[in-house]
Amino acid sequence: MDRTEALALEFLKSRGFNDAVYEPDGNTPPDFACGRVAFEVRRLNQHDESGSGLEVSGVPLVMRFRRLLRSLGPPLSTSWFVTFQYRRPIEQWRTLSTKIRTALLNFRENNAEGVIRIPVSDSFSLAVCRASQPLHSRFIHGGHTDHNSGGWIASELIRNLAIVLPEKSKKIRPFRSKYSEWWLVLIDHIGYAHLEAHELEAVRDNVVHPPEWEKIVLVDPLQPTNGIEV
Repeated sequence: MDRTEALALEFLKSRGFNDAVYEPDGNTPPDFACGRVAFEVRRLNQHDESGSGLEVSGVPLVMRFRRLLRSLGPPLSTSWFVTFQYRRPIEQWRTLSTKIRTALLNFRENNAEGVIRIPVSDSFSLAVCRASQPLHSRFIHGGHTDHNSGGWIASELIRNLAIVLPEKSKKIRPFRSKYSEWWLVLIDHIGYAHLEAHELEAVRDNVVHPPEWEKIVLVDPLQPTNGIEV
């Protein structure tokens, strides 16, 4: 059992599938089964020529950035969408987070229309845009641009699911009749199974759900008891 499968098993047990059996039919699908429910597992990452390096630094940065924004508290008078742009190599979060926090705390709200750009360092900058109404936080993550790869989390999930789902559906087709229900468990190295409501809605609206799968689940590789259905 490899690391991806071990994470999937931890997720399954958290959902009550304590008797899940690894490779019940040998070296053919499914990866796990519990009674008449079969589970096929795969790592979900960005498909590009540079391998897995993009996800290693990019996605944890997004998660940390969102936590930082939430820590800045509720709106003073309105809310602001904040996007960030960066290039690699990325500065250590310990120092970069201090610079971002200082820049946003020093941000003076005004009635300016359009996008306000805030430089943070030579390789990292912010863009702030007024929301139409106060939201749950003063600052809300509005997206980001990785100049080494491109793409927001929702769009990357949609793009890569479009690659993975047909591949996995084809793989299980000869074995599908052996089980009454099939789940696809994806260990999510793109969004880490942490999506804002609008991102999850975009993914669900734009991903074709193949009939082979009863459920398609994204699992957080850092905390595999967390998962979301798409």
